[in-house]
Amino acid sequence: MSLWLKINIILLLVLTQSACNTKPVAPDQSEAAQVRKQAATDVSVIEVYPLPDPAVREMIRRARQYEQQGKLDWAITQTQRALELDQNSPLILQYIAELKLNKNRWGEAINLAHKSWMNGPKVGDLCARNWHTINRAAEHLQDKQWQKAALQAINQCQVKQKPRL
Repeated sequence: MSLWLKINIILLLVLTQSACNTKPVAPDQSEAAQVRKQAATDVSVIEVYPLPDPAVREMIRRARQYEQQGKLDWAITQTQRALELDQNSPLILQYIAELKLNKNRWGEAINLAHKSWMNGPKVGDLCARNWHTINRAAEHLQDKQWQKAALQAINQCQVKQKPRL
């Protein structure tokens, strides 16, 4: 048996074991779902969405299925594979950050969401999701500095429509 095959078998066993140990959370009750709900209420007249590669889009679709099934480790693995194809994608970075929230990995969630914001749009839904993620993780870490920065930045993500004369 080749070394490569042995490594793949071991990796599969580890992923299977970790997936079995994951406690499923109702998808609408997860940390990520809360971030997405909060960001959806931050209405902006400007939205910016980069066009993903079709292969990346398929990997993210599968990751979302895993997330819905409560298989967060598998969702993270699938999303990290997508990130290998598009290393600076703000959408992928943010999605991994949200998955990390669901795994209670607060520091990683902050770092990924901030990197997403650095690479992504400074207005709109994705911007709001970045800062809501940072705020939520900072709350858990009791990091007042990140919380303050996040709360200030959330308002800057919104571009309000000017009244017409």
